[in-house]
Amino acid sequence: MSSQLSQKILVDQTIIPADGIVDPNNPDFKPARISLDQAIRESVDRLGHSGSHTLAVFVQLVSTGKVKFSFRTFTKRLELVDKSQVKSRPEAMILVEACLAELRGDDSHHIPEFTQNIIIQAPKPR
Repeated sequence: MSSQLSQKILVDQTIIPADGIVDPNNPDFKPARISLDQAIRESVDRLGHSGSHTLAVFVQLVSTGKVKFSFRTFTKRLELVDKSQVKSRPEAMILVEACLAELRGDDSHHIPEFTQNIIIQAPKPR
């Protein structure tokens, strides 16, 4: 069920190189529209399957509508396409935890747990 719901939630993903210079010919840095499920799957290798950072990043995305996080070589910005799909924090936590549990059960995703310098920015007050 969670996987079906996370596949229906669309996310705009923008990846910006650390130097801030976007090469329009580099397909890695073109904005993309992907499902929440795909966004989690693509990020979990760097963030970890069970780490609190993974949960925090995607709970913030689902509960506020957008999130930005940085790695050594790039910054990734994710934003929900349909803001009516924003969920309460408890609903977001249940959804993300269920997606991560499904990934942990997948034999093709055995990776060591590690996290380095991930900054989660709270939304700006309005």
